[in-house]
Amino acid sequence: MDDKIALDFKSVFEATGFVLLDVMFKSTELTFLIDSGSDVNLIDIDLIKNKDKFEKKEGSYVSLGGRQNVVKFQGNFTFNIDEFEYSDVFTATDMSNFKESMKNMFGLDAAGIIGSHFRRKFNAIIDYHNCRFLLDAVQAKNEEKAENEMQPTDGKVKKNS
Repeated sequence: MDDKIALDFKSVFEATGFVLLDVMFKSTELTFLIDSGSDVNLIDIDLIKNKDKFEKKEGSYVSLGGRQNVVKFQGNFTFNIDEFEYSDVFTATDMSNFKESMKNMFGLDAAGIIGSHFRRKFNAIIDYHNCRFLLDAVQAKNEEKAENEMQPTDGKVKKNS
């Protein structure tokens, strides 16, 4: 397990029945629901201040209850867990109904959903028996190294420090 980061979710799982992941985005802590049934990563569009970095993508996806949801933007969203930086494609959409439900039912301020694409990319495992979410630290380091190699030479650094 040396190559895995283990994140405990026991207390929140016992209270809600959900696996939630807290991440740092710049200096803000955001909470995401881990949804093993979702093919996509979703983030509330109101959290994306620089929409110009996201590709405008018109489309839709179907959520629970058969509700059709509009997609407006899609792009890479980068955040930190412990000392590691993770980046994956997220779809930015209006998640106000989801956020309101999470707030009303559990008092949680959820930023979005992390789906199976992220879990596959980082070889993540949901260990329900031990209430841990395991992420591949080696893959995170490789992602970070690859991003650093692609940095512009004008001195501007995209990565959080």
